[in-house]
Amino acid sequence: MKRFCFIAMMCAVAVFSSCEEDRWTDNTIQEIYFPQHGYSFNDVWDVEGGVYNTKIGITCGGVRPVNQTEDIVVNFQIDQAMVDAYNADITQEYSGQTVMLPQNCYSINGNSATIRQGEVSTTIDITFNTEAVKAACTDESKHYVIPFKLMSASSKSLSADESFTELFYAVSVKTPSFFFFCNEYGVLLNSAKVLWGSDANVERYQIAGLGVPKGEYHLNVKYDPAALEPEYPIADILPEDAFSINAGDLVYKSEYDRARLEVRFDYSKLDFLRTYYLPITVEGDSNYKGADGKKTLFVKVELKNPYEKTYASKIYVLSDATGRNAAYSAKKSPVSITEDIIEMQMSTNSTIAGAKASAASSATYNNKYFRIKVLPKADSHRYGVEIIQVTDKGTKNNSPATLEADPDKESYYDWDSEMFVLNYRWQHTDKSWIYVTETIQAN
Repeated sequence: MKRFCFIAMMCAVAVFSSCEEDRWTDNTIQEIYFPQHGYSFNDVWDVEGGVYNTKIGITCGGVRPVNQTEDIVVNFQIDQAMVDAYNADITQEYSGQTVMLPQNCYSINGNSATIRQGEVSTTIDITFNTEAVKAACTDESKHYVIPFKLMSASSKSLSADESFTELFYAVSVKTPSFFFFCNEYGVLLNSAKVLWGSDANVERYQIAGLGVPKGEYHLNVKYDPAALEPEYPIADILPEDAFSINAGDLVYKSEYDRARLEVRFDYSKLDFLRTYYLPITVEGDSNYKGADGKKTLFVKVELKNPYEKTYASKIYVLSDATGRNAAYSAKKSPVSITEDIIEMQMSTNSTIAGAKASAASSATYNNKYFRIKVLPKADSHRYGVEIIQVTDKGTKNNSPATLEADPDKESYYDWDSEMFVLNYRWQHTDKSWIYVTETIQAN
């Protein structure tokens, strides 16, 4: 007997691997086989009531459903000799470890299954007694199997490759449980960027079920500080008053209709430039609990300035002294931020907002900075803007002492377009005014 790759099976219908697709097409070789053949590992779920139902597929290949014109009765048997032969073959991966599952652990309705006219597959229905399986499968070094063997069919032929007519259906009992879907392959640290001044600071997470029967389950979740230290021992926990969750409205129905946890963050409770961690654990419901190792959601939470982006700047300059206009463009990013203020460089190379600095005045005009504070209003296209002088970076980098908003033109921030329109001015060394209109568009 050969080793076989493992092929998963859906509960309701047989699933075929891509290498089997040619078996569907009409051809001269019409044969019957197990799609899930060879040595297959399967979970028997310890559901409420102790009875778990599942199916094994049988398929007739080489014919399309429309051309399948008769009922085909397929006979099979549970064959202890398969287990004996497998254990005697030392080349097999689980030789000596395979044990026949006792018959009191499961029931099968008869020893035949029928592929109906117009169909190309059928199933063997199995009902497991989970308490009996748990009592029988006590040796963790063994694999407990039901050895299925196709024996004959009323028409068509069994597969000429005997390996396709034998199935070692290995089982182990698992407890159904709930877990955060983002932890499906292990605990994953999520990230939440909370925007200062926004009411839309909401993150959503799915709670999935593993082996949970279809039905409506009302789940319990909790804020779980005790879970944080083992995973992130020196982390700052998010204060309980800095978020809220829809804890009373978490309903799970099936693996395709998961429960959805909504976490709403309160920016006013967070400190800027500080990282917090939020642990939330799903406890399950009265029937099934949270899955060990996957039941806790960890979220890294940081407060962000909503204007902390990369921008393309277009600068238009008018000098009172010369009457000359000039235009420049540059890429800009905030160099420092607070909750609602960004600091940006005014200069590009040897210019300050486009005004050429002379050799004598380069220390005055080169590499200067200013700060911009956004003042939200009802009109999202016309948020107010305050232009603030930088006075704490030293002479070479402070704003010009005369920097101010242009009193004759509006400066504003368009929230929808993510664009600043700034109109400001300052005095040159000869006391003449330099006027700047600058549009700063987020990339």
